[in-house]
Amino acid sequence: MDVLGLFNDIIDADEFANLTEPWKGTGADPSTYLFRDNVHPTTRGHWFLADYAIKVLSTPLRSGFLMMGAGIVCLVGFRRKTAWPSLILLFY
Repeated sequence: MDVLGLFNDIIDADEFANLTEPWKGTGADPSTYLFRDNVHPTTRGHWFLADYAIKVLSTPLRSGFLMMGAGIVCLVGFRRKTAWPSLILLFY
């Protein structure tokens, strides 16, 4: 996961009013700050991280299952010497 790239995207998108100062209980709305203290993101910052992680980690999983399924169908089809009907059913 490219977390630095994610933070650069957040900075470019102007999602937060304060990117340089941590919130540290100043009394202001914490959702306008990216960081709660010098290290930890605010709840809204964590939401961006979680959303990004879900997108990055779930995409290869779905495509991996599709490729694995296609490979199994091809192997079964070639064993039966009828690969094309199996492939047609896969993409139907």
